[in-house]
Amino acid sequence: MLCLDIGNSRTKGGVAEDGEIRARFQIDTRRTRAAEDLRACLAQALAESGQPAESITAVSACTVVAELRPTVDQACQALFAVAPFWLEAGTETGLTIHYHQPAELGADRLAAAVGACGRWPGRDCIVIDCGTAITFCAIDRERNYRGGAIAPGPELGARALHRETAALPLVEIGQAPDALGRSTAEGIRSGLYHGAVGTIREITAGLKAEAFAGSEVLVVGTGGGAERLAAGAVFDLVDPDLVLHGLILAHEQNQSPGTPGSARKRLK
Repeated sequence: MLCLDIGNSRTKGGVAEDGEIRARFQIDTRRTRAAEDLRACLAQALAESGQPAESITAVSACTVVAELRPTVDQACQALFAVAPFWLEAGTETGLTIHYHQPAELGADRLAAAVGACGRWPGRDCIVIDCGTAITFCAIDRERNYRGGAIAPGPELGARALHRETAALPLVEIGQAPDALGRSTAEGIRSGLYHGAVGTIREITAGLKAEAFAGSEVLVVGTGGGAERLAAGAVFDLVDPDLVLHGLILAHEQNQSPGTPGSARKRLK
């Protein structure tokens, strides 16, 4: 099964067999990409990962870029002759969503929550997905999605500073910088990196107090920026494949006999 986590900047892919990720790849997310171009990119990425396209018999996907879904559908039909299963708000997951409007919950956050419940059953968890945005999900041991928070990620902050100011350069964040910057670029790196670490630490403390009343909570980092931010000692562990594992579990949970890729939907 091919799993696709289509984010604002990057699309993360994984090939799963027997519930485990056997190969991984990343490609740029482009809103203007044609279906044929995406088909070729997926075929190349799979070949480079040692997984021929003809071996794929199912696709499980989620995206925060809704306008790309028809393109992905067409590419998957052309390359694999299958329609993707889309994890989205309302899909059966076994979670109870404590949102005022459950349909507002992003598909990537839903996938991360499903993955956390599957990998650490019976644990209270806070999942922090570090990408273009830093998203926080609080999921209790009874599979209640209690809520969370959303903050800008360091790369988004870097682009905003460059775009909205007259003289600040666009910088790469890199690995954990010193707090004391001795140039404009170093100062930006320091502010963005340590600002993100501080944001994670503060919001995590608030979620522990408000959602879990101070009980023991597993704090999991995931997403492209998690390993870099882990130097700030803000996670108990980092699982870069958590969303992909959530897509595997959600796909398995929503199969009806004889209808691969079908989904039963229910808002909870």
